[in-house]
Amino acid sequence: MGQTVTPLSAGHPLVALVAAVPLPNAGDAAGAAAAAASAVTVTAGSAAPNTQGLTITGVAAVCTAYATYLGSLSALKKAQIGQVRMLVTSTTVSLSVHSADVTSFSATLATALNTGGNSGPVGT
Repeated sequence: MGQTVTPLSAGHPLVALVAAVPLPNAGDAAGAAAAAASAVTVTAGSAAPNTQGLTITGVAAVCTAYATYLGSLSALKKAQIGQVRMLVTSTTVSLSVHSADVTSFSATLATALNTGGNSGPVGT
């Protein structure tokens, strides 16, 4: 597995967005095709138990960005992702995305997370 890392703003209570991307063996055409058509989990979390995290507005912004992403998927990509997993709390984000969309969705999600008012004291 390889990883893609999308940094968040300096001082953001969530560390960064990380996606574990499947890497096929060299010369493995079937593995490459499977990797290109699979689900990948994009995650972000706080480094330690924290009183800072996503605000209620921030949680809603993540959910809205994810709903927009899911609504834009083709029938083929939906079938390739299969079961969708979504976990959003004040200190954790974990979302399933299509492997071909990791970079673009991570950028969209980073924008939502970095928007002022979307992070701060937990429970606000």
